[in-house]
Amino acid sequence: MSIIPNSLKRKASALFSKSDEGPKKPGSYRPRYSYLVVSAAYNVEGYLSEFFQSLSNQTILKENLKIIVVDDGSTDDTAKVVRSWADQCPGQIELLQKHNGGQASARNLGLAHLEGDWVCFIDPDDFVDPDYFERVDKALCKHPDAQLITTNTVLFNEDKREYSDTYYLKWCFTKGDTFYLYNDEEMPPIVSMASSLFKVSELKRQMLIVSEDIYPNFEDAHFVNRYLLGLQRGEVGYLQSPKYYYRRRSDSSSTLDRSLTNPDKITRVPEKGMLDLLQTAQTIKGRIPDSLRFTILHDLGSLIRLYTNHPERSGQFTSEQIAHGTALIRQLIELCGADALFANRNRNMGFDLKAGSASFFLNQLPPFQKVYLRRVDLEKRVLICQSFVEAPSIELDGIAEKPLAQKSAPRSFLEQHFYDSHTFHVPFHAESQQLAFRFPNACPVTIDVNGKAFPNDTPIGAIIGEFTKNWSRCKPQNDTWIVMDQDDYARGNGEHFYRYVMSEHPEQRCLFALQSGSCDWKRLQEEGFSLVDTTSEEFEQEARLSSRVITSSIDNKALSRLPKEYLFSKDYVYLQNGVATRDESGRLNSERALALMLTATPRGYHSITDDGSSYNLTSQEVHLTGFPYQDALLRATSAENAGATNSVPEIVIAPTWQPSSCASFLHRWLSALGSDRLAKLAKRGVRMALCLPQDAISDGGAEGLSLPSHLELATYGCAGQLRNRLLHSSALVTDDPSLALDAAYIFKPVVCFCPDASEDLAVAHLVDQGRHALENTRLGTVATTEDQLATHIEALEKNEFQGSSEYRAQAENAFVFRDGKCCERAFEAIMHMHDKPAPAR
Repeated sequence: MSIIPNSLKRKASALFSKSDEGPKKPGSYRPRYSYLVVSAAYNVEGYLSEFFQSLSNQTILKENLKIIVVDDGSTDDTAKVVRSWADQCPGQIELLQKHNGGQASARNLGLAHLEGDWVCFIDPDDFVDPDYFERVDKALCKHPDAQLITTNTVLFNEDKREYSDTYYLKWCFTKGDTFYLYNDEEMPPIVSMASSLFKVSELKRQMLIVSEDIYPNFEDAHFVNRYLLGLQRGEVGYLQSPKYYYRRRSDSSSTLDRSLTNPDKITRVPEKGMLDLLQTAQTIKGRIPDSLRFTILHDLGSLIRLYTNHPERSGQFTSEQIAHGTALIRQLIELCGADALFANRNRNMGFDLKAGSASFFLNQLPPFQKVYLRRVDLEKRVLICQSFVEAPSIELDGIAEKPLAQKSAPRSFLEQHFYDSHTFHVPFHAESQQLAFRFPNACPVTIDVNGKAFPNDTPIGAIIGEFTKNWSRCKPQNDTWIVMDQDDYARGNGEHFYRYVMSEHPEQRCLFALQSGSCDWKRLQEEGFSLVDTTSEEFEQEARLSSRVITSSIDNKALSRLPKEYLFSKDYVYLQNGVATRDESGRLNSERALALMLTATPRGYHSITDDGSSYNLTSQEVHLTGFPYQDALLRATSAENAGATNSVPEIVIAPTWQPSSCASFLHRWLSALGSDRLAKLAKRGVRMALCLPQDAISDGGAEGLSLPSHLELATYGCAGQLRNRLLHSSALVTDDPSLALDAAYIFKPVVCFCPDASEDLAVAHLVDQGRHALENTRLGTVATTEDQLATHIEALEKNEFQGSSEYRAQAENAFVFRDGKCCERAFEAIMHMHDKPAPAR
């Protein structure tokens, strides 16, 4: 939790407010109405001062604003902080306390103490603009028959200390302050109690309370929409000018963040929340209003997206829970109807989810189809396109054309097959050619280019023109390659590839991009690297004019700061920085600019390119070359073996760091590593180094770590530093399949330790996935208990840390390239990435 400086709040208020008025003094505005804030608080002591400061600085008179905080059985000093503020603001702040029963029960206690004209439910970790209530009051003065007000939400990212006007319902407020009649079915969705204000007299008339049967979420949307269904007159206002700031917590401790692995999210929420709303509407009105259909579809879109291709979130759900949740969602979509599902007003579902939902839940094909242009290769004269559920045939000037490459990538929902995503590469000869797509059911088709719809049978030049319309400011002006690893570290595939080009192809102009403050900057500078500081204007200029961007990390912060057209207008090459053994399709499928990706093992190559894998990438974009850093590993291993001495054996112990669950993570590992048997091993002269990333220390997760006396703590900043430690070791203990493969490349024996994590839902899926990957590669012995771990390490000591013949054979078979020519193959793949092969047959 971080304290937000007042200067930052003022900056946010000025940024998102359009008024030319300067800041006003607290209490300087006399409102027509009185307001009550009811806030349900649980263990939020660190946020309350900012919450109260936000309210005490309001420009309306203090006597017109009362605050009730309901302490829902907090175990920290929440109540103490509230009492302190109540002493400072006598008569304005009231504390109510109750045993822990959840946010809904706490809000209901507050509802039992209603007073004044209007009530809202601002969350205690959020805050509002100083003139929030003044702006609301002025709007109400113009619309005295209003019964409900909802306000504009701005996101505050606690980690980055940044404000972002990217709330997913932002579109509801683009027309300024807007009022609808209470029964207007064109009304946009309202799903939040926190950013809404309710008329107290109407709440009392309806005798409405928050349902305590709906959790872990949606109780807000249920309450608001029950209120709307009960209205008999008046208006509903959507106010753009009052700003509500929603905090995204850095510790992921909010109710929504904790709910992802809760099965109630797919069963109780749809049944007690969404279905109850639709049934209530049918009881009260005799039908389901369109506005409610789209509200339900809005939340269903979020729910379906959360569990699409995210098995780690549903891995602990039972088959009965999944079947029940699936049946409920099917019933909800049937009640909303296919017309509403595919309507433009259903804005929280992309066409992929709409088409997939129609196919999976309704057993219907989409009534129309969209083909998306995802990337353009102008040199190769290829359009990379995507469709959902079905793949089309291609026509150029009315003549059937075969794709250069095509594949189907399944998407799962709650670990069931949901729909297929189809990627196909369309070759063309001239931009004057007419492009059309035909689907088996002969449905209408539009071609989507960055959100702009083109009719079927469109000149290729028109869609290319739309896709490349912003490329002029970043059109390559010279054949410069920007090579990178991480923003703040080198030592990865980028560094090794750059070194090869510098040595073997000096005619090729390359720049290595890195922060000038990096610990690697001076070392690379002295070696003769042409460096460019990623924080400088020079970097942006060079990147803008370059022909290729080659990186080992798609998470590089410097790349994320560049406009998206930068990468689409270049050859964007992903070197990777280790053998990927876990499914990274969710991350890579979003990198639509990616033109070439290198892999190091046949298994890895086929897991990406084979039809039926979850990746959108085809064999046109993925090449099996080996990794540049593997050449360096071979050279260093040969030098190590040539100069080998009877040094002290060292075991590198490198667990995958899980910051989201560091306490239980450390307990599992340290319990096993602290065994008496390993302590005796240390006494016999075996050194053991526990290697953790520097973030584990700097972020506080492993700060003040108490290690057994026979363990040395070693930190590393990047994978390259860890590989260097591994190079000089005798053996490796890890749960990271990628690191195990690095060890296998240089024939270092591996013990794969995967302790039971079933009680920790946050990491259980990752541990299981890692264990299965390690077992599948058979590149070491697998231990799941303390005794097994000690036994396997003792066996290695007995064999003088030489792997078995079976292990060596598996390590040989895992890689097809162990010849020191990985850099050369990578260079050739990049040079020939625009070569056009024969069409797929």
